[in-house]
Amino acid sequence: MVLAALAKMSDAVTTPSPSPGVSQVKTTVTITITILVLFCFADFAFTQSESKPEVSKLIRSYEANPQSVSDSAASDPNHSDAILKRLETMGEPALQALREIRYESIPFPIATDEEVWGLFNDLALLTTIRRMEGKRPPLRIDVNEGKRISTAIRATTRIPVKIVNQDEGLQSVWYKFGGDYRSGRLARWRIQVWDEHGQQVPELARKGQLGGGVYHVGELKFGGEDTECPILEHYVRIRKPGKYTARALYHNEFLIADISNEKELDNLVLVASEKFEIEFAPGASCALNCRARIFRSLKTWFRG
Repeated sequence: MVLAALAKMSDAVTTPSPSPGVSQVKTTVTITITILVLFCFADFAFTQSESKPEVSKLIRSYEANPQSVSDSAASDPNHSDAILKRLETMGEPALQALREIRYESIPFPIATDEEVWGLFNDLALLTTIRRMEGKRPPLRIDVNEGKRISTAIRATTRIPVKIVNQDEGLQSVWYKFGGDYRSGRLARWRIQVWDEHGQQVPELARKGQLGGGVYHVGELKFGGEDTECPILEHYVRIRKPGKYTARALYHNEFLIADISNEKELDNLVLVASEKFEIEFAPGASCALNCRARIFRSLKTWFRG
C-alpha cells in the first residue's frame, strides 16, 4: 500500500505542468507528503516490533497457568483473565499467538485429567479471540425469552436465564455445568439492577460461609444451551415499586457474585446479557403480613 502511494506521488512529480511555478509547488508538496508517509510507516513498524517482546512475555505467562483465575483475587493483574484483557489490545501478533494456543493446544474430545484442568479458561480465551476478530462472543445470555419480568416487593423474583453457544466459528466451548451454589446463591452469576433514574441498586454481600456444589464440566457444542434460574433477591434488595433495568453477568470460573468492588469486574472476561426490564408492584404491607402470621399461629395453637 505504501509502495503504491509512493508510485502515485512519483507520477505526480514527473507529470509535465503548463506552468513552471505550479510544477515546483506540486513537487514540494509531493516530497513533503512522501516524507510524512515514510515517517508514519517507520513509526508503525517500530511500534509493532516494540510490542512483540511484551506479547511474547504475556503469552508465556498465560501458558504457564491458564486456569489460575479461580485461585486469584479479581484485582490480581497476573491471573489469566487479566493477561487476556491486556493481550486483547495488542493487535495481530497477540491474536495469532492466542489462536495457536486455542486451536493447536486444546484437544477435543478430552482424554486426560491434565487436559481437563488446562481447559477451565477456554471460554475466556475464545471470547478474547472473537473480540479481537471483531465478531460476536461465543456465548450469549437470553433472559426470560426477551420478555419483561413482573414481580412485587418482598416476592421471590426468579430470573430465567439461558446460555447459548452462538460461536461464529461453530466451535465447542469447555463449560462448567452447575456448582457454586452452596453459599446460598449461584455465585458465578451476578445481577446488576438500575432504577428509573439510572442509579444502580447496591449489591448484597455474601451471607453463607460454605461454597462449591455438585457440577460437571464438558463441551457446550455450537447451538447447545444451559439454563439456570438465579433469584434476584439473593443479589440485590428492591425496596420501592417501579420499573427497573437489569443485566445478568456470568463467568465460567470466578465467583463474581462475591466481588465487593465492582471495578474489579473490568479485570475479568465476562458473558453479559442485554439489559432487560423488571417491574415491581407494591407488595403486601408488613403490618398485614404480621397480622396474618399472628392469626395463623393462634389458629394453630387453638387447634392444638
